[in-house]
Amino acid sequence: QPNDKLILLDSTWGKKYIKAFKTAKANNLKIITLVHDLIPTLAPNVAESEEVTSVFFNWMMQSTAYTNFYLANSEYTKKDLQLFLQKNDIALSVKTLPLTQTGVPIIEPLSDQNSETVSDSIVQLPEHLENIAKISNLCRSLLNDKFVLHVGTIEIRKNTWRLALAWKKLLEEGHTDLPRLVFAGRRGWMNERFFDLLQATGNLYGYVTIIDHASDKELELLYKHCLFASMVSTYEGWGLPVGEALSYGKTAVVSNTTSLPEVGMDLVEYCDPLSVDSIADAVRRLIYQPEHREALENKIKSTRLRDWADVARDLKRILEANQ
Repeated sequence: QPNDKLILLDSTWGKKYIKAFKTAKANNLKIITLVHDLIPTLAPNVAESEEVTSVFFNWMMQSTAYTNFYLANSEYTKKDLQLFLQKNDIALSVKTLPLTQTGVPIIEPLSDQNSETVSDSIVQLPEHLENIAKISNLCRSLLNDKFVLHVGTIEIRKNTWRLALAWKKLLEEGHTDLPRLVFAGRRGWMNERFFDLLQATGNLYGYVTIIDHASDKELELLYKHCLFASMVSTYEGWGLPVGEALSYGKTAVVSNTTSLPEVGMDLVEYCDPLSVDSIADAVRRLIYQPEHREALENKIKSTRLRDWADVARDLKRILEANQ
């Protein structure tokens, strides 16, 4: 109905969506568009393809025709979006709606009523045993060693090559007791240097493990059992894995750039993502200064982290203030 609010929270790049939103605007709906980042236009060198950059820019420009105001998922994204709008002489406002620092949402599959049921005489496994029984052998094998966890698509922006080089640097310094480095994420784009390094060194002499398409259950278990996490991206709109790690009481080695300090606050160890030495130094501190790592973990325990209820309340407040 006229004056109803249509809030676009997900990816809405498709041409069919643009047409529908313009129709909604013509019917006097108020449309609010959330922008997660402007990577395809501000850092096209790390975008998946030239097509992505073209489609994204076209969507951004056309969205100005139907959007009443924008939401940004961080102060950093808000700044980027305001600069984009100013550069293109577009007078629309941007409100910040930060995302969360919560754990992995576990979605249980619906039971198949046509399948055979387990006999009532079989004792139900305790939750901690049932969770381990549901994960792959590769994930279970990691629970026998200390490991550091990196979650996200393995692509150039995630800076996995420099992270692996930091591990190599520490090994060459004689730190053979290093934890394993676990990458949980699908293979992405422009990551040849990373995989060439792994191939040439036998997955960095066995210190690197890749888990492709980890399930939510597996991710949850990996977060719970890791020594700490890492996210050394060169650009992030928010950085959900940092918040996820914090929600499980784990600190992280995190880039000191873009939006990531908004997520990590003073609860993580920061590094320069373009410096292998800086990444290695941050990793070294968290591994070999356990009292420092434990101090960060204790600070996490006493910090109220942001959850989806906070996001909902902030969204409601923003909508009520912009009738």
